[in-house]
Amino acid sequence: MAIQHSLFLPIVFADAVITPLAIVLAIYFFTDIFVNTEIPNVRDIEDDAQNNVSTFPTVVGVKRTRHLLYIINMLSILVVVGAFLSGFLPALFAVVLLAGRVLAVFLNSRIGRSDDYRRLELLGEMNYVFVACGLFIAISG
Repeated sequence: MAIQHSLFLPIVFADAVITPLAIVLAIYFFTDIFVNTEIPNVRDIEDDAQNNVSTFPTVVGVKRTRHLLYIINMLSILVVVGAFLSGFLPALFAVVLLAGRVLAVFLNSRIGRSDDYRRLELLGEMNYVFVACGLFIAISG
């Protein structure tokens, strides 16, 4: 739950109004954080199982975890598209956010099919940099 609350902390401390755009971005980054958290959980599945730690990979298996992450990514894509169509999200922002989701879906497709989870974790974390740079360019342009 701390992750969810931390997404709204900048708005609270700025004493700003929570706008539809802020909600869309909070949902986007929450799902991104959630999805990126599951990649190391796949890598640690044996240790987690031995220590009775319940993660998606230990409870439902690697293949079902991959499918669950596809669903979560698709829901995030629908939120971005819906926000764009509703006029809450500028086109360039939508393109940047959707490009980030495409990268996330690609990384998710490698779960259970790759032995290099460190690289998947790194690329998942670099997705934040990619999206942030894209949003910065969109704001600056």
